[in-house]
Amino acid sequence: MKNFSRLLFLALAALAALRAQSGPATIESSSRAAVAAKASTPQSPLAPIERAAAPVPTSATFGPVVERDLSFDPIFTNEGIKVNYLELKSGNLVNQAPPGDIGALLGENDMRVRHGINLAVVSVAPNRWDSTPGEVLGELTRAIPQKDVRLGGSDKVQTYFFQSREGTAGTLQVDQTSQPGVVRIRYKLLRVASAAPSGPKF
Repeated sequence: MKNFSRLLFLALAALAALRAQSGPATIESSSRAAVAAKASTPQSPLAPIERAAAPVPTSATFGPVVERDLSFDPIFTNEGIKVNYLELKSGNLVNQAPPGDIGALLGENDMRVRHGINLAVVSVAPNRWDSTPGEVLGELTRAIPQKDVRLGGSDKVQTYFFQSREGTAGTLQVDQTSQPGVVRIRYKLLRVASAAPSGPKF
């Protein structure tokens, strides 16, 4: 009986030792196999991100020269006192700003002066009237928009590069006429063409 109990004890001890050796090895082998299988499985490529192509300026030209005379004196109507303003984009004379860009503001004493409303302006020499579109755009990169900027104010022609609140840009001159209180605004607008890039989309 004692021999049987001793044999049973030895058998159980051997079985426990065998499990202790085979268990972790089996788990480790299974983990390595799972990692290897995951690494060998081909991964699906990420879907490409669609990005809208930004407009790229390709060319710029000047439009026709536009001339408009602006009087200094206000206009008296049944609706009150109004001022002639020039809308640069359309070339039309209007009686309020906006949409007007240039006019003779009430309170101005110099009849040779006109005021630009919400314009970015660079004063340049008169011969810069013949500047290229690229030169005009380059100068305007350092211009700061102003709510009210005085234009003219001299018996000589005054020349400017300008950009309106709507993005209308060009070259402008303020000249005096033979009529007291009337100035001539001469300007030409930049026409910038743009096109999407022809390269691949990312």
